[in-house]
Amino acid sequence: MTNGEVTTPPEPKWLFYILSFLIPIFGLIMGIIYQSRIGDENKHFGKMCIIMFIINLVLVILCWIISVVHFPLFAITAPVTY
Repeated sequence: MTNGEVTTPPEPKWLFYILSFLIPIFGLIMGIIYQSRIGDENKHFGKMCIIMFIINLVLVILCWIISVVHFPLFAITAPVTY
């Protein structure tokens, strides 16, 4: 921002939302940057990027929990084949 002008989020926003979901650190950084800028549109964009980051994080944790619980049980009960 220079000379007090309000910048707007990059376009297309949906592309940045997808990138925020697929590359979580990108979403977190973009979210923090745009949350600190002036303007409701910037704050909304930053909030959505952080939400995409959180959704990805929750899904990764759930997948990890499921794999830890499921695969050791499967390895014990599965028949041994050579």
